[in-house]
Amino acid sequence: MKSITQRILIWLVSSLVILMIVLASGILLNVGKTIEPLVVNSAEDLATQTGKSISTYFGGIQKELEIYTKNSLTKTLLWEVMKMDLNQINEEKDYYKNIFIINQKGDFRSTDDVEKNLSNDPIFTEVMNNENREYYFSDLRKSLTDNSDVIVVSQAVMDVGIKLGIIGAEINPDVLLKELFIDDDGKNRFSFILDSQGKIVAQNSQIPNFNFSELEQVASSDELQTINFDGKRYFVYDSDVDMPDGWSVGRAISEDVLFQGQNNLLRFILIFMIIVIGVMVGLSYFIAKVISNPIIKFSEKLNDVAKGNFKVQFDQNRKDEIGKMGNSLNNLTKALRNSFSEINTGVENVDNSSKELSDLAQQSSATSEELDAQAQDINNNINEIKERISNLSVAMEEMTNSSQNISAVSQDLNNISNDTSNATHESFKTLESIIKLIEKTARVSKNSKEKVSALNESAENVGKIVETIDSITEQTNLLALNAAIEAARAGEAGKGFAVVADEIRKLAEDSSKATEEIAKILNVIKDKTKQTVAASDVTEKSVNQIDKEIKAIETNFKNIESSVNKMNDSIENLSATAQEQSASSEEINSSIHEINESITDIAKDIAEIKKSSDEQSSSSQSISANSEELSALADNLNEQIKRYKF
Repeated sequence: MKSITQRILIWLVSSLVILMIVLASGILLNVGKTIEPLVVNSAEDLATQTGKSISTYFGGIQKELEIYTKNSLTKTLLWEVMKMDLNQINEEKDYYKNIFIINQKGDFRSTDDVEKNLSNDPIFTEVMNNENREYYFSDLRKSLTDNSDVIVVSQAVMDVGIKLGIIGAEINPDVLLKELFIDDDGKNRFSFILDSQGKIVAQNSQIPNFNFSELEQVASSDELQTINFDGKRYFVYDSDVDMPDGWSVGRAISEDVLFQGQNNLLRFILIFMIIVIGVMVGLSYFIAKVISNPIIKFSEKLNDVAKGNFKVQFDQNRKDEIGKMGNSLNNLTKALRNSFSEINTGVENVDNSSKELSDLAQQSSATSEELDAQAQDINNNINEIKERISNLSVAMEEMTNSSQNISAVSQDLNNISNDTSNATHESFKTLESIIKLIEKTARVSKNSKEKVSALNESAENVGKIVETIDSITEQTNLLALNAAIEAARAGEAGKGFAVVADEIRKLAEDSSKATEEIAKILNVIKDKTKQTVAASDVTEKSVNQIDKEIKAIETNFKNIESSVNKMNDSIENLSATAQEQSASSEEINSSIHEINESITDIAKDIAEIKKSSDEQSSSSQSISANSEELSALADNLNEQIKRYKF
């Protein structure tokens, strides 16, 4: 279902949109027919102005060279004289590739240090052989010094009407384009120069693989032409230049750029139409709102009244039928507000009374429950205390028995400790006897070692004596041998002496054998005495070690005896304490039985309190249930009344 505002908007907006569409269509058609010729004419005028710029540029170069010819140094045409000035000029002017001079014989010299004869070159012949021409511009040609493409300008050097030679320059065409067409981007707009042969001398296009052959054909026409390349349409126009003769300059502009102004204007008109339509729609919406708002507000307030809102105030200030209807409805809502206010007051009184009754019942019930819970807690605590007292009584009996057992055990320990002390004392005496015996053994061992050492020294001395005897025996044996030799020499007279010498030799041999046996025996004695000395050392060390350990044991026995004495004292104290503890435990046990009887009486009283509390809680719950039912009825009635605002 459409609202009043929507109906008004649809009628007004549809009419305005149709009107604006018709108006916009007429404007767009007229703009296209009017502006397009202006754009084309503007492009042609721009081509003409560009041609004049080229003529001025080349004219300036020609005039510049002509000024150089007025210099007295230039008129000498001597390279060595002019070289420095020409090199300086060439460096200062970016558009000069190089500067050269040619004398009357056609000899060529340039700032690139190139020398050649150009007597048959048009650069020379067009100026020197033509009386009416003082300067010459070449078409695009190869440089006189390298293989690059250049434009050559030559100017006659005159003196009193006589042509002395030529001064000229080579111009890089790319530099020319950079200086004259700085607004070209090379893609949507680029320029080109045609020489007298219709060939492109220079161009600043940045479009890859552009068809310049077709461009040369199109540019030869005197009218505005178009060329299509790579999906773009370019408008091509050119204009003749006054200098050089037969040259022309052209520009190619893409359709988007050429008609950019027209497109911007059309876009502006379209946006303006849209804005106008938007403004008209807004105005229509405002008018619709002015008409429909009072009706919509009246309808919304009636909906509020239908929902129970009697506080709504209708507009009764209007002087039309809506104002009269608003006055009547205001009187109706006022009467309804008064009636519902009285009903609401009665419901609130009933609700408050029921809530107070419910609160009292709940408080009484809560108090009863709290008292019941506390009685239950007390009862539980009493039972727990009784159980703990019972356990304590058993523990006290066990402690009494333990105290008696400790007393008996302490007496036994005291007896054992005394026996241990006596045994320790006897062991200490035995240990003292052992220490004395070990000390005596140490002294005997030391004496034995000293005697064996003396025996070893005596054996050493005897060995030396035996060695002396053995030496004497060897000498005696030699003397006996010499005597036998002398006796043999004496013959019969020396036989008796020979017998004596032989006996002496035998005696010497026997003595030698005896000394050998004695030496062997002495060696055995020395070995045994050394072993005995070593054994005595070991015995002495062992005895000393045993002595140290026995003394340590003696110290330990002393500590044991001291500890046993202390333990005897502690056992006597423990026995006395155990007897005192046994007596105290019996007294505590008697008190515990009395406490247990008192707690039993308290538990009976608590049970009576809990019974009374349960009866009170039951009554409170009954009252609370009745008050809650009354409160629920009051709340239900209150909710029904709350649906209405008054």
